[in-house]
Amino acid sequence: MKTQTPKISIQQIQQIAKQQNATLVEYQIIQDRLRISPSSVASKKPQIPAAKLFIWVVKPNGEIKFHQSDLTPLQQKNTSLLNLVNDTLVSIPKNAKAVSIPRGNTNQLTFKKGDRVKLKNDRSKNPAWIVVAVNTDTLTLRQPSYPPEQTSDYPITDVVEKVGEKGSQSSANAKDRNLQQLYQLLIEPIAKFLPTEEDARVIFIPQQELFAVPFPALQDPQGRYLIEKHTIITAPSIQVLQLTHQQQQRVPGSAKDVLLVGNPIMPNVTDLSGKSQQLPPLEGTEDEVKAIAPLFQAKPIIGKDATKLAILPILPKARIIHFATHGILDELSGLGSAIALTPSGNDNGLLTAAEIFDLKLNAELVVISACNTGQGRITGDGVIGLSRSLMNAGVPSVIVSLWSVPDNSTTTLMTEFYQNLQQKKLDKARSLQKAMQTMIEKDFSPYDWAAFNLIGNAE
Repeated sequence: MKTQTPKISIQQIQQIAKQQNATLVEYQIIQDRLRISPSSVASKKPQIPAAKLFIWVVKPNGEIKFHQSDLTPLQQKNTSLLNLVNDTLVSIPKNAKAVSIPRGNTNQLTFKKGDRVKLKNDRSKNPAWIVVAVNTDTLTLRQPSYPPEQTSDYPITDVVEKVGEKGSQSSANAKDRNLQQLYQLLIEPIAKFLPTEEDARVIFIPQQELFAVPFPALQDPQGRYLIEKHTIITAPSIQVLQLTHQQQQRVPGSAKDVLLVGNPIMPNVTDLSGKSQQLPPLEGTEDEVKAIAPLFQAKPIIGKDATKLAILPILPKARIIHFATHGILDELSGLGSAIALTPSGNDNGLLTAAEIFDLKLNAELVVISACNTGQGRITGDGVIGLSRSLMNAGVPSVIVSLWSVPDNSTTTLMTEFYQNLQQKKLDKARSLQKAMQTMIEKDFSPYDWAAFNLIGNAE
């Protein structure tokens, strides 16, 4: 299933920027040959190879700009761009403004009287509940405006957020520092070449570890997020961007269905040690697809019905496909990556990237809203395994996430996204940008919205 990557000319790249009506930003990390100094050998200190960062900017009018950054300052701090990206991904969830519970971990937090919590069915504008008493499996809660005696008991598993617990001052500073340092390295040198209009598209084409960068959340020195300035899209390569544009042109208008899949009965997966275990359930994803369904007058497929046997015949007929379930990532080949569905009969419940690769899909958009391996950090390569296969199957636009996002945050963002897409008739990229901006206005942390990544075509 390997495909040769065709070479592409400067003229073709300029044409792609014009077709997409977007500014292309392509990164390339150039590693210098590692030179071992006598002092480093004597001290036995590990050395990180020096590197340069090449950045090309191609504007819609064909103008090309280039910048070269020296990454030696990172080396002098005995770190690297990879370490900085990893540190950022670690600090984002630690420094969320509220302690949100990741999907599949609803019993992760402890509670005490006086805590403030959010429940899975709360409206976004509702105030947090006050914990009056902590019981074995339930919490006794009261709304702030209610009299003290007016309380209700709710299962602990209904809690999706513990509000008001902020990280320490030092970790909060680390969050800003990491996001701003990435902005300083990746954006600041070429900021003057980027469009000034908020609705103008910028397509980032990262390399290696940069594919895991949450570009929407990068902060300028004034603290503004990049998504507040630009409409952001990502592409694995120029060639993939060219392919998705061609696919957008030939997506048949006959595909009318909207396929919404959520909360399947989770399959078993085998970890690297050979141990088989069931993936944790994602009960909140049922609420997610049920919240989206009325926008399309669609009936979601959930629970025991969400089998591969039931879904495969619908896939070619669907205009929009939304999977609210785990994405299983294969970091070795990519083609072993899979979408988790309900097992049935002899079917293990895994729709693999290899199977998707050979499908013929007519969808304009596929969303996998709960990418979460349950086996460590999500990597750019793993996500690309799924998105590349979907694009090969004919899908011009794919939305995936870089980390597992709490249920209530995902439901809020995805509902905003589809309202923008379906009711306000914005394009996919602008719909996602406006949804993220709404989350910012509602004081959600980057942990709750910055993971989502539109790959491919904006239209």
